[in-house]
Amino acid sequence: MRKRNVLSAAIVLLTGISAASAQVDALDTGRAIEIPTERPALERVIREALLHNPGLRAEAERLTAAEQAIAQARAQGLPTISIQGSVETSDGAYDPGAAGGALIGSLFPPTTDGEPSPLEGFGSTDTRQVQLSVTQPLFTGFKIKNGIEEARASVDVARAGFEATKQGYALRVAEAYLAVVTAQARQVALDTSLTAVAEESRAAQISFETGQNTKTDLALVNARRAAIDAQAAGAVAQLQSARANFVALAGVEPPQLDLTDAELIVPINVERAISTAMQNNAELRAAVSMVAARGAAARATKGQRAPNIQLRGTLSYGENNFLPGDQSSNATIAAELDMPFYQGGAVGASVRAASAEARASRFALTDAQLQLEAQVRGAFAEYQAAVIAQEAAKAQLNAADLAFQGVTLEREVGQRSVLDVLRVEEDLQSARLNEISARRNVILASYRLRALMGTLLRDE
Repeated sequence: MRKRNVLSAAIVLLTGISAASAQVDALDTGRAIEIPTERPALERVIREALLHNPGLRAEAERLTAAEQAIAQARAQGLPTISIQGSVETSDGAYDPGAAGGALIGSLFPPTTDGEPSPLEGFGSTDTRQVQLSVTQPLFTGFKIKNGIEEARASVDVARAGFEATKQGYALRVAEAYLAVVTAQARQVALDTSLTAVAEESRAAQISFETGQNTKTDLALVNARRAAIDAQAAGAVAQLQSARANFVALAGVEPPQLDLTDAELIVPINVERAISTAMQNNAELRAAVSMVAARGAAARATKGQRAPNIQLRGTLSYGENNFLPGDQSSNATIAAELDMPFYQGGAVGASVRAASAEARASRFALTDAQLQLEAQVRGAFAEYQAAVIAQEAAKAQLNAADLAFQGVTLEREVGQRSVLDVLRVEEDLQSARLNEISARRNVILASYRLRALMGTLLRDE
C-alpha cells in the first residue's frame, strides 16, 4: 500500500512537471497562454472604487481647470470690447471777477427773452460720459496661433497624466483587493489544516488511551495544533489590515469574491505587448504631447521678435463736459504698430531657453520609450514566471494532498507514525499556501503588465 501511494504521488508530480514544461514550450514558441477563468468581478470592483475616491475626483477637477487653457489661448486673437461710463455731480459757484465778467458779458450778453444765460449755474453741473472701445489684433508674429497649439498640447499632457493616475490607482485597488482575497484564502487554508490536525489529535488521544501511542505522540499533535492556531491568529490580523487598507483606498467594503474572479487579458507575446504599450501607455502619450507643447512654445517665443499690429476703434459721447448743457460725440479708428527694436537681449535668451526645452522634451520622449520597452519586457517575463510557478504549485498541492491521504491510511494500519503524518500535513499546508500565493501572483503580474500597456481599464 505504501508503494502504491508513493507511486501515485510521483505520477501526480511528474504530471505537474510535464504541464509546467509544456507551459515553457508555449512561452518559448510565442503561443497564447490560456488560463480558464470566469467573467471578471475584480474589474467591477476597480471601476466601483474609481467612483468613490476623493483624490481621483480632485484630479478630475484639476483636469477640467487645465482644459480651460485652450479657451484662454483663443481669446488672445479675438476682439476686446469694453465700455466705460461716468457720471459726476458738482455743486459750487464761479466768480470771474471784474475783468472776466466784462469779457464774458461781451461774449454772452444778458438775454431779454427770458432764456437762461449760458453761464447760469456754471458752478453746479452734472457731467456724463460714455465710451465704447473695440480692439482687434491683426498680426502678432503667430504668437496666438502657436499659443493655441501649445495650450492644446498642454491639455493633452494633462489628460494623459490623469489617465496615468487612473491606471495607477486602479492597480493599487487591484493590489489591495488581492491582498484581502489572499488573506481570506489563507485563513480558509489554515482552518482546513486545523480541522485535519484536530481530527488527528482525537485519533492520537484514542490511540494513547488504548496504549498504541505515547505521550510524546500526543504532545507532537498538540504542538502542531498550537502552531496552526498561532498562524490562524496572524491570518486574521492580516485579513483585518488588508480590509482596512482596501476601504481607505476604495471607500467601500470589499465584496465577497475569490481569486478566480479576475480575467487575465494578456497578449500572446512580448512584441505585441510592447506595441500596445507604445500606443496606449498614458505616461508615454504625455511625453509625446509634451514634445508638441514645447515645440509650439518655442515658436511662440520666436514671435516676440515680430511686429504687433492691431486695429482700435472708439465711440464716445459726453454731456456737460465744458459748459452747462453742452454735448459732444466722437468716433475714431486707428491702426497701431508695435515693433520691438531692442530689449536688452531678453528675447534672444527666451528663444534659446525655449528651444533647449523643446530639444530636452524630444530626448525625454526617446528615453521614455526605451524605459517603457524595458519595463514591459520585465513585466511580461514576470507574468510568464508566475504562470509557470502556478502550474508547479498546483502539481505540488496535488502531490502533497495525495501523500497526506496515503500517509494517513498508512498510519491507521500501523505503517506510519504520528510524526510522519504531522510532517506530511505540514507539507500539505505549505503547498496550499504556496498555491494561493501563486494564483495571486499570476493575477497581479497580469494587472501590472496591463497597467504598463495602458489597457487596465479597457476591455481590449
